[in-house]
Amino acid sequence: MDKGRAALNITAPENHVLDIWMREDGFAVPAAKTVPDPSPKKIVEPVIFFLCAVLMFACTRTPPPENYPGIVQSIIETFESRSSELNHYRLGHFYERLYRISGEPRYRVPLRKYSVTLAQTFRIQAENLQNAEFVRAREDRLLTPSPNASEKILRRIAHRKKWRGMLFANRLLFRAFQVKSYGLDKSALHENYETAMAWFRSLPFEDYLFDPGNILSDASHTVNAVFYLKFLGIADYEDPFTRAFKQAFPDAADASLDKTAYLNKIYGLTHFIIADSQFYQRKPDAAKHAWVLEYFAGHYDTIEARTNPDLLAELAICFKLAGQKNHPVVRRVQKYLAAAFDPKRGLIPSTLPDKSLNGLEHRNIVAVIALSGFDELFPGPLNEKLAARPAGAHRS
Repeated sequence: MDKGRAALNITAPENHVLDIWMREDGFAVPAAKTVPDPSPKKIVEPVIFFLCAVLMFACTRTPPPENYPGIVQSIIETFESRSSELNHYRLGHFYERLYRISGEPRYRVPLRKYSVTLAQTFRIQAENLQNAEFVRAREDRLLTPSPNASEKILRRIAHRKKWRGMLFANRLLFRAFQVKSYGLDKSALHENYETAMAWFRSLPFEDYLFDPGNILSDASHTVNAVFYLKFLGIADYEDPFTRAFKQAFPDAADASLDKTAYLNKIYGLTHFIIADSQFYQRKPDAAKHAWVLEYFAGHYDTIEARTNPDLLAELAICFKLAGQKNHPVVRRVQKYLAAAFDPKRGLIPSTLPDKSLNGLEHRNIVAVIALSGFDELFPGPLNEKLAARPAGAHRS
């Protein structure tokens, strides 16, 4: 008998005996042995029966892995084939993230178009900083909820009304962050960019950011603003703001938070890491954000029960950005997202009223990032054509 094998006799129909060898790995194979009756039918039938049983057993032991790359590709194909349905912002949001986790050159094409519109919008807004009517009109838009606005949006708007003037500034701050990310601060926008930087430095951002009402009603955007200001070299409030956030959302009070407040807290936590990565342009300092990751790992079951696919995807992204792509939280989120994926529609659907492609874009692009196997991040992309234009060049 071979080492590591055990013999097993199986009595087949008509009293034929079939020797089966059991290997150390647990798989059974028929031994080469002559049976008493050479009848092909009497030999083949039991062999086929047994091998089928072995095959079924093997399949139950080693289920096929989840097809995460297939889901990612399906989502990308769905949104690319229907890109005409996306508004300007959502189109840029989608392709910007695809580029930053892949460096794929073809994503530069739509982003060049996006950055041209970004440059035009930033120039117009920077030229109207002192135009009170212009600023008020844009803030009125920010304070007007859509017909399907969620409770989160309604609470945010209710609190924002006390911050007239800073609402426009906060929106322009985001555009300035994008302008610098695309290298447009060194372009013909240079004067507008520097004008905006000087204006930002004159504003009470510290009061705005540390207002507990802003943190409680709009945590993710408030966290973003902290990191925008740091990225742009205007002010560094990260450490004191982190303390203020923890005071606004003590872990011991989680159970008392309603659904909207709890979602707001978790979104804010994810953006400490995502915003610090400059939105997928670099790997953040994992040690600095260990408190966030520890909270996610220790409260995952509750987070899954109380939130949604968007937030869970961002949890996985946080661990991946921190260099922990094999963390159990990542694996659990990936299985959750795979189960939520609708293969017929080629995306992860929503139960919210807004079922348009614009309404589904965030959920699906963060799912793509969470399910992708990226190791490197790609900043920008720079719009070489616009960035190469010297200050004072003709503006079209």
